[in-house]
Amino acid sequence: PKPRHHDLDDAWHDAVAPDIDAVEHEETLSFTTPGVQNNVLAKLRKGFFGVQAEIDLHGLNSLAAKQQLLQFLQNAVARGYRCVHVIHGKGYRSSDSHPVLKNHLNRWLRQQKDVLAFCSAPPRQGGAGAVYVLLKLSKEHPEKYGE
Repeated sequence: PKPRHHDLDDAWHDAVAPDIDAVEHEETLSFTTPGVQNNVLAKLRKGFFGVQAEIDLHGLNSLAAKQQLLQFLQNAVARGYRCVHVIHGKGYRSSDSHPVLKNHLNRWLRQQKDVLAFCSAPPRQGGAGAVYVLLKLSKEHPEKYGE
């Protein structure tokens, strides 16, 4: 079958993310979509799902980072990946001493339709400068659906 063309704009929730407080360099990120149980987030934090792909957004401007992140997530979902690792950095080298990319990522991931949950990675995997992202399983991968 012909690969489906993904419209990059279709991947985002129509509603703008609610006001989210800005986070600082060493603050951790954590989010679950409504209906996802707390134990799923605990398993994600502990690495239960296993990382299947990784992207490093260090040094990218916001526009490039958003485009690469969206393409990466869509490819991961198309391949049936359940958990991915996104490295965003802590933002110590940001021009205004505020973690720009980290705060954008915190909003973008909440708006992404294929994201069920995310949390800061363990220290050995980037800590407050990276997140584990739990993705919805694609119905195109029924053998993996519902694991």
